[in-house]
Amino acid sequence: MQRPEIQVRPDTARAAALGVTAQALDDAMRLATYGDYSNSLPKLNLPERQIAIRVRMDPSVRENIEAIAQLRVKGNEGIVDLGSVADIAMGSGPSQIDRMDRSRNITLSVELNGRAIGEVQKEAMALPALKSLPAGVHQVEQGEVQRMSELFQSFGIAMAIVVIGGLLTSTALSLLVVPVIFTYVDDLLQWERGLVSRRGAERAQATRPAVSG
Repeated sequence: MQRPEIQVRPDTARAAALGVTAQALDDAMRLATYGDYSNSLPKLNLPERQIAIRVRMDPSVRENIEAIAQLRVKGNEGIVDLGSVADIAMGSGPSQIDRMDRSRNITLSVELNGRAIGEVQKEAMALPALKSLPAGVHQVEQGEVQRMSELFQSFGIAMAIVVIGGLLTSTALSLLVVPVIFTYVDDLLQWERGLVSRRGAERAQATRPAVSG
């Protein structure tokens, strides 16, 4: 549901020419309509407590566009009227603003009616409105879609760990274990060849006829 509000749209070219920053515009509107931040408010010291003093425009004046246009804004060239660097008009805005990580958030809930969530999400992502989101607008997955994405992400990480672990194991076998085994096998073969050679020599010497002098 929309509610009436006074909307201030800065004229960036005019504000830049007069040296008025967006922060200065924000401070002027905030101080006039709400007052300063609580930790910056002056305090009235009483014997047992302190009372914060908040100064702001009268509620009746806060609804007067002409009065708001006369608010003073600090610029590099001096003080200027708010109406000279911004367009002020009556408009309407949301009655409640939801935020996520300090950004405005709009939640869209979808009834699946027995359909698979992956199928519905695929159809939604194919919509032209979601294919080309305006600047500064991005999609945040929540609920079942978020859990499904986290599941696939965890599965992908697990598969990556398995593949990398397999490659490392294969590399370790190729560089360390296989050469060691090959060395032992080669030494065993050489030992067997030497043993066979010695035994052959011993048999030949045993069968050689003795020569008497």
